[in-house]
Amino acid sequence: MRINLGDKVRDTLTDIEGIAFGRSSYMTGCDHIGIKRSGTGADGKPFDLHWTDEPLVEVITPAAYKPADPERAAEPTGGPSLHSFSR
Repeated sequence: MRINLGDKVRDTLTDIEGIAFGRSSYMTGCDHIGIKRSGTGADGKPFDLHWTDEPLVEVITPAAYKPADPERAAEPTGGPSLHSFSR
């Protein structure tokens, strides 16, 4: 993996820039990076994550974003991990 979450990156196909916010790995070996753009769309809503193939992503600034409180970032925020069937 050459892209780390928190890197500032650019999709070389679309020129979309933002923070590498998510990673998705598939059984076929194709990995995608979710890029979180700043700002809002024409409708005033924040942009959704832009997903693209990892080989199309280049790093602009390594480790450009880090959570303000790394200890807090590790806390569960809800979802399936809090359900009894997922333990």
